[in-house]
Amino acid sequence: MQVNTELGTATALITHNAAIRKIAHRVVYMADGLIQREEINATRIPPSEVTW
Repeated sequence: MQVNTELGTATALITHNAAIRKIAHRVVYMADGLIQREEINATRIPPSEVTW
């Protein structure tokens, strides 16, 4: 996001909708309150291309 770059901040989005992960730079998977794994998306898609 441009605003994050300009302000040096991050945005966290918590969801059960797995389709959203394709637009994220980093995806963190959690279970029982613990981080299970983390992935970095090398190729992200724009939100307009997400199949909701």
